[in-house]
Amino acid sequence: MQIGRHKLAVRGSYSTLAHMKEKSGQPDTPGDGQPETAGRPGDESPLNIAVIPMTKATPEIARLLNIWENDPDTVPFIRPLASEEDLHKKREITVDSLKHRAQSREEYLIYLHDRLIGQMSVQIDPGHLARKVEHTAWIGIYIGEKSCRGKGAGTFALKYAEQALRERRIRRIELGVFEFNKQAYRLYERLGYREFIRLDEYAWWQGGMWRDIRMEKYLD
Repeated sequence: MQIGRHKLAVRGSYSTLAHMKEKSGQPDTPGDGQPETAGRPGDESPLNIAVIPMTKATPEIARLLNIWENDPDTVPFIRPLASEEDLHKKREITVDSLKHRAQSREEYLIYLHDRLIGQMSVQIDPGHLARKVEHTAWIGIYIGEKSCRGKGAGTFALKYAEQALRERRIRRIELGVFEFNKQAYRLYERLGYREFIRLDEYAWWQGGMWRDIRMEKYLD
């Protein structure tokens, strides 16, 4: 589950963003400098948002993910903790560890106004699915830059993934959201995801154990 483990019309797909791939290892230069444009939910003001496959792990990407994935304010929302002690355990992210991570999932970088602000991963038919349905994608997503949350980038990234998965004939998406992350839960509901099971005693937060809510969406 992510803070964003997340009304914008998708203006990109794997095919239309293919020209960005060779530069996707550069966190401050998404593609050709012309990121996808979308409107903020409820606002006509344009936002420059891009979702780019991470084809090359770089020290700068590793540095940013190290900051985000070790931030005590963010960690409880992006991975399950067994206790408060886990909250302060550091995970070192290196170029090599990113390369290893990319062997089991597809990694994407999320940009807002040419600035790397978050990350998304996609796995097809992973073992941790709560409902075993063939051709299911598991999506994990978060916006690491706190000042960039609530601006529609996570929603855009999720809609981008949905469209790209449709093109690949993936029929279903499953994701998880911790019970205490009510804002993300409401967002997923608005986007058409439906709860189907709660896994007890799954993640620690603020002195107690909370459930993991699994949600699903069938793609048209």
